[in-house]
Amino acid sequence: MRIFGFKCLPPLLASLTKKYWTKCAEVFQCSLGADDPVLAFSYKEIGRCYAQFGKSALAERLYKRALSIIENSYGESSTAAEEVISLLIQVNKSQNRLKSADALGCRLKEMSAKRERSEKIIKRLAMLEKRRLRLSEAPETVRVLTQLGMMRYYYGELDAADELFNQALDMKIKLAGGHADPLELCREWQNLAAVAARRKDWRRATDSFRKVVEARDRKLGRTHHLTIASLRSFAQCLQRIERPGAELETVLRRLLDHYQAAGDSAQTVHTMAQLAAYYCRQGQHDRAEPLLERALAIAQSRLPDDHPAALVATKVHTKLHLDVLLTHAANLG
Repeated sequence: MRIFGFKCLPPLLASLTKKYWTKCAEVFQCSLGADDPVLAFSYKEIGRCYAQFGKSALAERLYKRALSIIENSYGESSTAAEEVISLLIQVNKSQNRLKSADALGCRLKEMSAKRERSEKIIKRLAMLEKRRLRLSEAPETVRVLTQLGMMRYYYGELDAADELFNQALDMKIKLAGGHADPLELCREWQNLAAVAARRKDWRRATDSFRKVVEARDRKLGRTHHLTIASLRSFAQCLQRIERPGAELETVLRRLLDHYQAAGDSAQTVHTMAQLAAYYCRQGQHDRAEPLLERALAIAQSRLPDDHPAALVATKVHTKLHLDVLLTHAANLG
């Protein structure tokens, strides 16, 4: 696996990466709880850094902690669990614990076999559901299609997942007589957006999240927590499009207004930095500068120096000054 374009991180970058993920883990644990699957990702990345430093015992401890969270969240046969077990095999081999590595390898094979059996059971369930209802179009069938789609998604079978989620969406619209309430379709749109994002098809993901935001705006209100959550996902996808246009500015401005109304926080700092980065890409340095100064002032008064949001703001601020210097040098030349 390559990280930041490197197969093996340079020592300084590896050290900084470890510090970053360690801080992320602290923030996630405080805000999300000790058992949130997002935290497992941080533990896994910290473990990678320790493994590179040759500290296999520390890496193993973090991998096991990540595996425990993943198994509790997604089950013992998820692809996320398989990835962590593969990392555990590597650290066991590096410590010459070949029996443990072999045992973990056998477990991987068992997980693969169990996954195949689970798929057969779920497919059988779908057939029985249709037969019991004697209908090919029913709310229960939508539920089963969604479950199958989620299973395919977690196993990395994105084409199959996309097809199943689309079938669930089409059936739900058909069951509503072609006039389904958009709010009732948000789950399907989010599932399709997740598949598109995993494929790095950011335009498709953006289109799906746009529908979710519009539906929740109308039905739940602009400040509802679900609306804001989908707006954040929408912004993240827009940022990955090569030329997002003014829509990204509008979305980030709206998020910033929401966070500022609730009081200055890490989310305020992070959103200011994102908006400033957008202005930098547009060459509008005069609009980026005051945002970054405000973001850094909030970070200095409210956040630790190594908080992820503060680090993002500092990085964008440094890039801004570098861009200004390069532009000035080009003009002089």
